[in-house]
Amino acid sequence: MSRKGAADRRPTGGKRQPAAKTFQEELVGRKRSRPQVEEDPEVERVRKLLCNYVERSLFTQSEVAERCGWSDSRLSRLISGPTGLRFRDLFSVLTAIHVRPRDFFFRLYG
Repeated sequence: MSRKGAADRRPTGGKRQPAAKTFQEELVGRKRSRPQVEEDPEVERVRKLLCNYVERSLFTQSEVAERCGWSDSRLSRLISGPTGLRFRDLFSVLTAIHVRPRDFFFRLYG
């Protein structure tokens, strides 16, 4: 019996081709990242003032998050900027730290 048939099946050059990745393997390798969007300077001012109020309050960030019914990371993201700032979230934090919204906005724009 001749071994000629086995030699014919070997790829030329002696290098093995890497196996193609499955769709699942490609998805796992991808990082989910949000595009960096430049934030409106006015929203940035609101975040900074809110952060200032939270830091000066009698509550820790964990307590404020708990009073809002959120996780600590949600409050942190809200203050630091990666998530959108909505009025209802702003009012929830202000209520949790006992700051009247009119006082907050007077300090912001007054």
